[in-house]
Formats: sequence, C-alpha cells, structure tokens
Amino acid sequence: SGPMFRGATVEGKAIRLTFDHLGGGLVSRDGEPLTWFEIIGKEGEWKKAEARIDGEAVVVSSADIPQPCAVRFAWHQLAEPNLMNKAGLPAPAFVGGKPPVFTNLALNKPFTSSDPNAYGTSWRLGLTDGNWGSDSLHCFASSSTAAFPKYATIDLGEAVSVNRVVFGVPNFGSTKDVKIQISTDGKAFTEVGTAAFTMGKAERKTIRFPLAQARYVRLAYTGNHTVKKDYDVNFVFTQEVEVYGPPE
Repeated sequence: SGPMFRGATVEGKAIRLTFDHLGGGLVSRDGEPLTWFEIIGKEGEWKKAEARIDGEAVVVSSADIPQPCAVRFAWHQLAEPNLMNKAGLPAPAFVGGKPPVFTNLALNKPFTSSDPNAYGTSWRLGLTDGNWGSDSLHCFASSSTAAFPKYATIDLGEAVSVNRVVFGVPNFGSTKDVKIQISTDGKAFTEVGTAAFTMGKAERKTIRFPLAQARYVRLAYTGNHTVKKDYDVNFVFTQEVEVYGPPE
C-alpha cells in the first residue's frame, strides 16, 4: 500500500506526521511541493497548509495557524494529492491530531423577528434548526414591509462566551447588508461585524470578533438589493445562524 498515516506530533507552530509503509521513502509524485494538506488550530477554521518531506516524516504548517492542533490530507472527493512512496503508491486521505470541538450555541434556540412573515408559519421557523436548507421549513424569511432595519434576535438562554457567528442566505431573495450585534440584556447591543451578500447567490459568512459575553445575538438587516429575485425586494432571507465560543 501507499504511505499509511501513523501519528501526529505538534512541534511549536508545525505538526510532524509519521507514516507506515514507506516503500523506500516518501516523495512528491510530480516533484512539486506537497498538495492537499490542511491545518487547524483553536480558531476553528481549516487552512491550506505548506507541507515538506523531512526524512521519513512530513512537516505541516501555516502562517495563519500559530497554534496548530490537527492536520487533514486529501479531504475532498476530488482531491488529487501528490504524496506517495518510492514504490509509486499514493497516500490515502486521513485526519491526524486532535481537531477542536465546537458547540453551536444557537442550535434550536428561540428567536424573535421584528417583521414576522405574514404569508405562512413555516418561513418563521428555520433560523436555528441546524438545517441549511433553503425551503420554507428550514429557511427564515421576514415579511415584506418596506421599513428597514429589520431584526432577528436569538436568545441563547444565558450569557455565554462567544467569538464567532456563521450565517448565510439562499440563492433567491434580495438580502444584502447584515450587521451582527450581541447583548447580555437584550436592550443594549454591540456591533461585532458586518457582511454584504451577493445578489442571487447562496453564500455563507463568518464573523469573528474578540471573545465576549452574550445572551442575545441579533442580525440587523440594514438594506437589500434593489433588484427582485423570485420574491419582493423587502423580504430578507437567512438559511441558518450558528454561534460559537471557544473549543470544548
């Protein structure tokens, strides 16, 4: 077989990977730098990594990840990596190390809308259900009143430490400008980030900010595109909102 992942050891800002079935040694199939390595740290986002062969090991690092904890290799169904052994056999996909575990603090938490959808109860339900579908059962939609801003406010149940919000829109509707705001009391809100979505394109955005206490996370929809895409331009749509704090 090709090189089989055996173990991962963190060495400062890098991770050293060891293998069995070296087949005479590790090589790059095409002589180019090793491909399809990704690395992750406590920030919680996989980043493309640099990887080099060091004897019978591979050393992986990224300038974006100062404190790495895990590596994954060829982690895509279309991956065509170039790591192999001198016998000409390729290395299979693997994950090494201890990827951080994050809990979605918003999952199934209640929320309110300043402009509740007036055309059916299903569009009112999908903001925090854990499903990124774009149908009416799993996608949140406001009503079509012309007044902006509009708000969707999630109650996390208690004040917790948060530093990241992930949310997205479907490929229909005119949703454009959204601010993320947090609060401990539901009255005084602090803006922690903004996002602008492309017209007619399904997109996800990640807002990162310094660790803060929050019980309430609010999406403030401040303005839409002026072009209609399937629905009146005054509707706002959001497929899902996820809220995270430090890893467990």
